[in-house]
Amino acid sequence: MSLHESLTNEILTSEMPNKFRLAQAAIQLARHHIAAGQDFTVTMLIDEMKKNPHYINEMEEEKAS
Repeated sequence: MSLHESLTNEILTSEMPNKFRLAQAAIQLARHHIAAGQDFTVTMLIDEMKKNPHYINEMEEEKAS
């Protein structure tokens, strides 16, 4: 799958219908990588969230508490 295909609205909204929550989850995951001193790309963040959707749920729980 090309970069363009992996970043289309259809792919992203299939993972999470609310685009703002998706963006917030990506930002939180990016902050985690930055704090850990790890290099990453936007594509890597999206792939990581697809492979581990629990990140999104964990981040929502952290905000609720």
